[in-house]
Amino acid sequence: RDLRGRLADFAGASVVQLLQDDHLGHVVYFGGDEGVAFVALEDLFKVIKALRDVWEEQVMRPLQSVLSSPPTLSVGVVVAHHQHGLRFCLHEARTALEDAKKMEGKDAFSVAVLRRSGSPSQTRAKWRYPNPRIEVLEILAAHQDAYRKKRLSPRWLNDLRGEALAIHGKWPHDPSKAKELCDYEIKRLIRRHWLDPNGHPADNVIDRTLRLHEAIWGPVGRPDERRFEDFVGLMDLAFYVARGGGY
Repeated sequence: RDLRGRLADFAGASVVQLLQDDHLGHVVYFGGDEGVAFVALEDLFKVIKALRDVWEEQVMRPLQSVLSSPPTLSVGVVVAHHQHGLRFCLHEARTALEDAKKMEGKDAFSVAVLRRSGSPSQTRAKWRYPNPRIEVLEILAAHQDAYRKKRLSPRWLNDLRGEALAIHGKWPHDPSKAKELCDYEIKRLIRRHWLDPNGHPADNVIDRTLRLHEAIWGPVGRPDERRFEDFVGLMDLAFYVARGGGY
């Protein structure tokens, strides 16, 4: 009864206020533990982080003393141009949700980007990681701000992506060296493409990028080939949101 009541409260007034009153969004339907909503691209990171925070406050935390495994929140997002068919977008959103649910322990989100031209992309992450302790969406929002204010050029990410084959090639034989190489390149490329007009150093951006990379990478011996793809995908998503989509 307590679980059903809390789910009803979350899906009712809380979600509607968050999406339609506090942000530029619209709830199509939300019942129990499932729902569909539209939100403006610019507010994406803020909205889904706020959604997770409200879920933790109203559902997860109160049930920690009652349930051995309190219910986590998984979210699937599709970013699409208005010319994409609605049915196709809903299908891609469900696919993204299933992708998020494949992560160990869940409590994750997955985002699919359907570009007007070129191949679609998909990336995923946990909402937060304990080691190092980070809030993923706070980092993405900070990168979004750096791109929007033209402090950081996206060319750093293009260069890193171009080195993917060399980095991938070392994983089967020396994953520690591969991670060390990737960390070095992240620092070098961000410094190289840092454009802050006021002369502010890139140290904070580098630090949060390395922390995100550390968290996404996880234990060095973990056999997960999506580590690099998910990290690059998250960084690319921040730039895509910063420029308002459009490609």
